[in-house]
Amino acid sequence: MFPENNPAEEIMIKPGALKRGDKVAIVSLSSGMGGDPLFLHRYENGKKRLESIFGLNVVTMPNTLKDRSFLMNIQKNGQVI
Repeated sequence: MFPENNPAEEIMIKPGALKRGDKVAIVSLSSGMGGDPLFLHRYENGKKRLESIFGLNVVTMPNTLKDRSFLMNIQKNGQVI
């Protein structure tokens, strides 16, 4: 994808492969749909799979399950998180 001798490619640090017991974080969708009741089951299923199939320790970040109303209030009030 990058042309040869591209400086951006030379400084890219790639992490090692995940292994059982590693800690991963789940972050929020920019749309705010992660906390929407229609999509919450997808979060739960994904988290369970990461834990049971891959043996990862999953950390849910504080705003992960905030819904669209939370984002709308931030925009109205001009708050920055």
